[in-house]
Amino acid sequence: ILGKRIHDDYQLIIKLTGRASYDIHSKTTTAHHSTGLYETRSRLESYQFASLSEQEEEIERLMLQATIAESIEISKLLAAGLEDGNLVVDLGSGPGVICNLLAKYFPHCQIIGIEPDDKLRNLAEESARKQQTDRCRFLPGTAQSIPIDDRQVDFCYARFLFQHIPDPKRVIGEMKRITKKGGTIAILDVDDGTIIMHPACKGWPKIQKRVAEIQAEKCGNRYIGRQLYRHMKDSGIQPIHLEAIPITTCDLAGEIFYRIVFGFKRSILKRTGDWNENTQRVFQKIQKILSNQRSFAMTVVIFVFGRVS
Repeated sequence: ILGKRIHDDYQLIIKLTGRASYDIHSKTTTAHHSTGLYETRSRLESYQFASLSEQEEEIERLMLQATIAESIEISKLLAAGLEDGNLVVDLGSGPGVICNLLAKYFPHCQIIGIEPDDKLRNLAEESARKQQTDRCRFLPGTAQSIPIDDRQVDFCYARFLFQHIPDPKRVIGEMKRITKKGGTIAILDVDDGTIIMHPACKGWPKIQKRVAEIQAEKCGNRYIGRQLYRHMKDSGIQPIHLEAIPITTCDLAGEIFYRIVFGFKRSILKRTGDWNENTQRVFQKIQKILSNQRSFAMTVVIFVFGRVS
């Protein structure tokens, strides 16, 4: 059932031409909209969808990443304080998969997705129309300058966004600004230092280092997970709750694990001209390792949240 839903949504998305738009004239989206050149570039340079050579595969990866463990993610958001009826913001909402999932699980929530890439935002709007929900809106903007007034939001969520931004404290400050007192800020992100495989792939550490270097050159951070607690604390969020969530091949098929964990890294290498015969062989070895049911692989994502006082 899950596979069919992903396939159907994916087929819809790849047929779109990016013609949708959205009227943003509402109370929650009028005042604080000072997005300039810096704000736009700082979000897009580390994750620049338009520059990826495998856009259709990247959309499929994003959808798979969001839906394969949706019940786990929803349970974490509930534990963090998300309630039906909340006004929720999803920063870096991409093709809108999480926004539409939230609309499904929380039938009285209003959800606003913030996404700077026009094509991804148009895909999100079309997906919401397919789901026949008018409770999802998608606004152009960046996490550094969110186009929402102060103290409007009950729950502000940044999912796999912080690995792409150069200024985590500034973004947490923006999340605080738009969130009501007593509301929740929640961040979910990666730490590539937690990736392990057994048997090990001999060539992987060198490539992993190169991927991290490339993303750092574009203002990103593949090891942001271990830094989230400190950034939240330095931003005055108290108390802070943190959970390390393992993702393993005991829970996911090897091919699914490969696409979720290694798919974007492959695209990064191709984008920068670092994809060659040696790199391709290493990725083929990883696929072979993960295809063996006796092998084991794991990564950990960090989920951190706190209340705004």
